[in-house]
Amino acid sequence: LDDGTYADKFFAPGGDANEDDYVLFQWKNLGKRGFDAKRNEPGDPTASDIEVISEARANEVAAEIRRIISSELRENLQKERVEIKNRENSIDDLVNQQVQARLVEIEQREHSLRQREYELERREQEIDNEAESIQSEKKQLSKTLQEIEPYRQAIPDLLTHNAPATVERSPVPQNLANRWKTALHNNGLALPETLSTSYLISLLSAFYSGSLVLLNGPVGVGKTSIVKESAKIINGKTKVIPVRPAWLDPADLLGYFDPIKEVFRSSPFLNALDDAKADPDKLYLICLDELNLARIENYGADLLSTLEYSSPSYSLRETQKEQQGLLLYSESIGQDLWQEARNLHERIDKDRNDIQRLQKIDTMLRKFPSNFHISANTAVLGTLNSDETTYDLSPKIIDRAYVITYPVADLTLQPPAQSPALTQTLNISTFALVNAIREKLKPKSNQEASYEEYQIVPLLEDIDRGWQSIVQWNLLLTGLCIPLGHRTKRDFKTLYAVCEVLGLSHQDCLGHFLFLKILPRISFLKSTDTQTRFSQSLENIRNDFKAMGAELEHYDPGDVLDQLETQASDSRRAYVRYWVRV
Repeated sequence: LDDGTYADKFFAPGGDANEDDYVLFQWKNLGKRGFDAKRNEPGDPTASDIEVISEARANEVAAEIRRIISSELRENLQKERVEIKNRENSIDDLVNQQVQARLVEIEQREHSLRQREYELERREQEIDNEAESIQSEKKQLSKTLQEIEPYRQAIPDLLTHNAPATVERSPVPQNLANRWKTALHNNGLALPETLSTSYLISLLSAFYSGSLVLLNGPVGVGKTSIVKESAKIINGKTKVIPVRPAWLDPADLLGYFDPIKEVFRSSPFLNALDDAKADPDKLYLICLDELNLARIENYGADLLSTLEYSSPSYSLRETQKEQQGLLLYSESIGQDLWQEARNLHERIDKDRNDIQRLQKIDTMLRKFPSNFHISANTAVLGTLNSDETTYDLSPKIIDRAYVITYPVADLTLQPPAQSPALTQTLNISTFALVNAIREKLKPKSNQEASYEEYQIVPLLEDIDRGWQSIVQWNLLLTGLCIPLGHRTKRDFKTLYAVCEVLGLSHQDCLGHFLFLKILPRISFLKSTDTQTRFSQSLENIRNDFKAMGAELEHYDPGDVLDQLETQASDSRRAYVRYWVRV
């Protein structure tokens, strides 16, 4: 039945047939059930035109049905055979068509490959001709260079840190010191005003002179945060490198040459130095986090010797050839690698290993040559704290650094709410910044001053008065066996020029210089003489600032003076040191 069920009997109304009779009938509704009125539901199928026949008649009808079905089956089978034959013929035709199309395509590709082979042979011939021409030009150029070499050595190159004249650079923002405080606050940093200003002065001065910026203070006061946020504010970039206690030599900081694979394995710090070269107009801040967990004199010796010679302040007299860089590996290794690369390049039957080796050498020599030059837009900072897990800093490090001491965290202070609408960016161009600092250092009488004139320019009245104060302080510091060196004068002039660019006064310059560059040197064994000299030094310093109408504490973010005076008056202490908190 059409509802998916089977019926083993049917309903035959109007007839006299019994269950054992042979009958002929017509279905009333073929494939459908009748309606059972007694049960009020579908019942058995219904038949009509019931005729009772004999068994012989039934056999005749069955034979006739078999004959008809057999005939129909034979006809259907013949039709299917014809259809299958037609489909086979159609498939054969389609296969032949596809084979012919594929053969045509193959012939066309073969023709195209022959043409390409011809083009390659012609191009190879052209390259050979060009190579011969280049070799001839190289010989001629080498001869010319040999002829002019004596004259070139007599006229040294000037490598300046100026932007090309055809490129417009953003000027240094006006009133930068005040805008800096607002930007830090709006970016979610709650810092004392003195600390934020000291950080900005130190950052720009260290960038120009190639010094370090050391952020000293307890754990968790926000030393690393200010480095990251300040990079965002000045539209620069930053990279924080954690220092490990096991660092013992420069290879831990810079990487090392692998003698087995004959490649240089760079470090995250060296990768950051390489990344800084990508955009020389943006200031790149690299922070050595927990710098004194290992002795920086061990792992950072090469960096300290190179950093200031790659700074903008030295680029006036240093040519690229003369400029001191980081010696990553010996020059002889570099020459051997250049020769190996040349041999691999000239080899005709290079396999995949040769190509990979050539690529590695090319990448290494291009990114990390033996004499690696630090980009002038790089500023190196370090965070540190003084406890039993860290090492003391040597005078060599302190002399090459601007030191900022953080106060103890004020847990009652609520940080400002950071809102995207208030977030500020002060776009600082390194080219514009260098030119602005040099402009402040340039002699008024000469617009085209030489490098030497930049260094020995007669001091202006304000800076001269400040320098004379430092000279007087140095007389007393010398008695404490912590005299100032010649680098101090250069740093003072640089910091003075930076303060001028930021719109700060000469009192601000002198005050910040005292806490950033002079007081971190304090370290002496107490005696009657040294205590007297120290007390006299602090008294003279206070008198100098009173005469200028300035408050000395205004430049002391970490209560350094109180700490030093407490140590000096404590009879239980044998030493007075900047790096000890009481």
